[in-house]
Amino acid sequence: MATRLPGADLPELFPGAGKTRRPGSGRSLTQRLLRGTGFRGKQDLHITGLEELLKALGSLPKKVARQAIRKPLREGAKIVLAEAKRNVPKGKTGNLKRSLKVRAGKRKKGTISIRVVTSEGWFKGDTFYGAFVEYGTHKMEARNYVRNAYNTTKDRVRKLIERGIVKNIDQAVRELKATS
Repeated sequence: MATRLPGADLPELFPGAGKTRRPGSGRSLTQRLLRGTGFRGKQDLHITGLEELLKALGSLPKKVARQAIRKPLREGAKIVLAEAKRNVPKGKTGNLKRSLKVRAGKRKKGTISIRVVTSEGWFKGDTFYGAFVEYGTHKMEARNYVRNAYNTTKDRVRKLIERGIVKNIDQAVRELKATS
């Protein structure tokens, strides 16, 4: 005769009983920590009214068109990065400030993106806590050092990007005409 352990019939009476699952563990640690913080994860800068530029971009080879856009985006992101480094809360080591970098975003069809993140990315590496400081948690208020940097510099960055794209397209068109 097999010996029954006390509570062996609990799973039948109470679904989920006897499992080692913690409450809320259906979500990742990041999702649980960011619960209720309003985390959106990105800030977009949309440039509108550039129909002529889009036509000019369409006439350029894809590689040249991407470069014409990517360089000004990176220059604009460097302005946001400098402001974010000024805004970052000062810790004991200064690692968070040193870890802020400009990185290319994920590639999607028809989209070019540049991001300001910690060196290995949000929630990764030795400065994983940078995202918790930026977005807050359900136990800690958000400090928004990158978002505030973006909000204070977005008008200047938008103008810089627009001028840079126009300049790069004009230069690319001149070079293509010179070679043909």
